[in-house]
Amino acid sequence: MVAYRLFRGGYLTEAKWRHLTAQFQVEWLKTREAQRVRNRGREGPDYYVVRRHRLGSALLRFVASNMREGLLTPTKAAKLLGVKPRSVQPLLSGASLAV
Repeated sequence: MVAYRLFRGGYLTEAKWRHLTAQFQVEWLKTREAQRVRNRGREGPDYYVVRRHRLGSALLRFVASNMREGLLTPTKAAKLLGVKPRSVQPLLSGASLAV
């Protein structure tokens, strides 16, 4: 998207934009394949992935920011999220919202 906006803004030529797009696609496909290889043998998604999906990113961001500011303890966050206190950190860290 950034490369496309640079192209639309006149900072990149169409050829350079197409080259970058192809490069990003190759990198994305490599990452996706590596993830598939890592996940082989697993029967389903990780517990935390499902839990994060059910809770939603807005609630997770809210909890993470309040914990960062010291307004919310891990125990209270656990009650709010419906998990055990020791599960709060893994739940938030997997969502790129580390405390």
